[in-house]
Amino acid sequence: HRSWTIETLDYVYVGVALLGTWWGLFFVLGLCQTTISMCVANWYFTRDRKHLAKGLVTGSFFKVIFFHSMSVAIGSFFIALLTWLRLIFQWVKTQVKEKESSFAKYLMGCIDCCLWVFEKALKYVNKIVYVSVAISGKSYCGAAGEAIPLLAMNTARVVALNVIVFASMLMSVVEVVIDTVFYSFLIDDKMHGDKEAEQYFAPRELHAFLKAKGDGAEKGCCC
Repeated sequence: HRSWTIETLDYVYVGVALLGTWWGLFFVLGLCQTTISMCVANWYFTRDRKHLAKGLVTGSFFKVIFFHSMSVAIGSFFIALLTWLRLIFQWVKTQVKEKESSFAKYLMGCIDCCLWVFEKALKYVNKIVYVSVAISGKSYCGAAGEAIPLLAMNTARVVALNVIVFASMLMSVVEVVIDTVFYSFLIDDKMHGDKEAEQYFAPRELHAFLKAKGDGAEKGCCC
């Protein structure tokens, strides 16, 4: 009984340590993502880009640290928790693998697949929420309340963009930049959807490209 208790406590300590480590790693990553998003959003929503503020990166970083750390902490905790749960599930699978029936194996596979899909979706939504936090300055929940409905209204565009990003195998930093520009354009389009291209914050070429991709994706979905 004593050895079982010690072994159980060891598992608990390791589990908590892993959760804390992942939380810290995802928190640092979230700070970087939000800082990049704030810089890109400042560029996007500035009409005269020749007069962008100096020290934009440093200023954005300190704004994120002082005003948005809690939002990043919440988002990073969700990602860390889901990653942790997936690890626990994988460990459970290895423990019961030899005793599994065919139905149990099928069920385990379905759960594993669902967790993987949910993790990918949560990471993407979380990244967009960071972008929304950087643009709106709202809390995590407030930014999520704005971002998720806007993404839902532009599902075709979201899918089209992610296909391009996946096909290009872009690096994480570049992907954050693209996601920020894309989400900024969704806000821009919501503000100026019925107006001429000159009214948009987006440069003319970028406006034409994103409009074409979005309209093409929506027509494809309708067909």
